[in-house]
Amino acid sequence: MISGKVDESFLMLKKAFLASRNSKIKLSALYWLVFPLYYGLNKARSIRNSRSFNTYFILATANLILNKRDKALWYSTFASEFAKEIDSPSKLEVSVLDAFFTEALGSSLSEEKWKDVLDLSKEIPYWERVGETKGLVKVINKSEFLKNSLVFKLSDSLDDLVSEAEAASFFNEHEIPTSQPLYISQEPDEEGFYSYVQAFVSGMTLLDYLKKENQKQRGSLKDFFKHFFSKQKAERDVLNKVVRTLFRIHDVFPVENVRYGKLDLAQALEKRVNNPYLGISHDAAKNFKEGYGLLVDLFSKFKSLWRYNKDAHPENWLITDNNDVVVIDTENTYLSPVVFDLANLLGYGSSFSVSEVEGYNKIYHDLMKQADWGKLVDLSNFNLLFWNAVLHRSFFLCSAWSSPERSSLHSERLHLVENALSSFDVIRDEFRNFYSFNKSSYSALEDAFKYLQDYLNLD
Repeated sequence: MISGKVDESFLMLKKAFLASRNSKIKLSALYWLVFPLYYGLNKARSIRNSRSFNTYFILATANLILNKRDKALWYSTFASEFAKEIDSPSKLEVSVLDAFFTEALGSSLSEEKWKDVLDLSKEIPYWERVGETKGLVKVINKSEFLKNSLVFKLSDSLDDLVSEAEAASFFNEHEIPTSQPLYISQEPDEEGFYSYVQAFVSGMTLLDYLKKENQKQRGSLKDFFKHFFSKQKAERDVLNKVVRTLFRIHDVFPVENVRYGKLDLAQALEKRVNNPYLGISHDAAKNFKEGYGLLVDLFSKFKSLWRYNKDAHPENWLITDNNDVVVIDTENTYLSPVVFDLANLLGYGSSFSVSEVEGYNKIYHDLMKQADWGKLVDLSNFNLLFWNAVLHRSFFLCSAWSSPERSSLHSERLHLVENALSSFDVIRDEFRNFYSFNKSSYSALEDAFKYLQDYLNLD
C-alpha cells in the first residue's frame, strides 16, 4: 500500500497530466526563477533515494516543461520499470501514473503501457463493483489513488466496448464531457471478458445528487425553509444543464452511426412481458400487448425524433463539485424517440411535479425547434409523446429491475408503476380528445399497470 501522503501527491500529478494532455504548460516568470533550484533538488533526491517514485515523476514533469519530451518519458518509464523490477508494493500505482503521463505526452507507447496496467491489475484482489448496471463496472480500491484514477468495464463483446469508447471520444471532441477512454483489451480474459479502461471522474450521480438535495429539507421546520429555495435553484440549474447536454447528444450524434438502427418496440415488449424474473400473469401480459399497439403507432408517426439512445436515467450522469455535468455510459445501440431519454431522466422518481417536468420538456423543445429534425413537432404533441414515453419506460425499467443482479432496485419498481398511473391522469386531463379516441388501448394498459401495482405490493 502507498502512504497517504504519496497517495495524495500521485492524485495531484495524475490530475496535472490529464489537464496537460496535448497542450502546452504555461508558467509564471517567478516559477522560471526558482525552477532550476527545484529541478536540482529533486534530481539530488532521486540519487539519494532511488525508491522515491514520486521524485521521478516530478523530474518527468520538469523535463516536459522544458520541452525535453524524450527525457520526460525516460524518467516516467524508468519509475514504472524500476517499481516492477524490485516488486514494489506500489508497482501498480506507479505504472498507472506512468501510463497517464505517457497518455498526456501523446506517445505511441501509451497503448502498451495501459496493457501493462491491465495485466498488473489482474494480480490485485482489491476490487469494488460500481452500481448495479447490466455490464460489470468496477474500480480498484487498493488505494485512494487507484480508486480515483480508473474505471474498468467488462463485457463478453469486444465490439460493444469499442463502439462505446468511440462514442465517448466523439462526444469529447464535440465538447460534451465524458469519461476519457484509455484502453480496450484485444484478447478476452480467462472468463471470456474484454476490459474497457476509462479515466475516473470525481462526482456523484445525478440520482444521488437529487437524493442529497431532498435530504437537506428533512429535519426541523427551520431546516426546511433554510434549504427549500436554495435546493430549488440548485436543482433547476443542474437539471437545466443536464437537459441541454441531452439535447446536444441527440443533436450531434449522427443517426447513421447508431449501430442497430431503430428499436423494434413490439419485439422489445415481447421480451419484457416474458421476463421470468418479473413473472406477470398471462392476462396482464395480454393487456400490455393489447394497449402497446397505440404507443408503437404514436411514436412511429414522429420519425424525425428517433435519435441516438442515451439511456439518460439519473444514474448515467455525474455532477462534479462545481455542478458541471459529465456523461457516463455511452453505449451505442439503437435509435429511439428522444422522449424516451427525457422519460428516463425525469419520469421514474418522485422528484418532479407535472409542471416541473413540462418546464424541462419546454427547455428541450425550445432547443429542438432550432434543429432541422425537430422543427415540425409542436410543444403540445411533444408533451403528449413524453407522457406516453413514461408509460413505455416505466414498464421496461420495471422488467429490467426485476433481475437478481439488481436487487437493490426491486423496491423502486413500485415508484415506476405509480408514475405510470399518474401519467394516465395527465393524459386524461391534458389530452382529452386523444385519450377518448384511444380509450380502449389506454384502459388495457392501465389495467395492466394496476395489476402490476398489486403484484409488486405482495412481493
